[in-house]
Amino acid sequence: TAKPGSTATNKPAANGAAPLSNTGAAVAAIAVVVVALAAAAGALLVIRKRRA
Repeated sequence: TAKPGSTATNKPAANGAAPLSNTGAAVAAIAVVVVALAAAAGALLVIRKRRA
């Protein structure tokens, strides 16, 4: 374990970028579902207005 004041564990990544953790959230899949639901809602509104 690192002792207080030790900088051994606080070194930056070799390429200068901070490492990001993988939390497991599938953001792309959620975004696709949201877009599909929005498109379906828009299509239903258009159909409803054309029938009225």
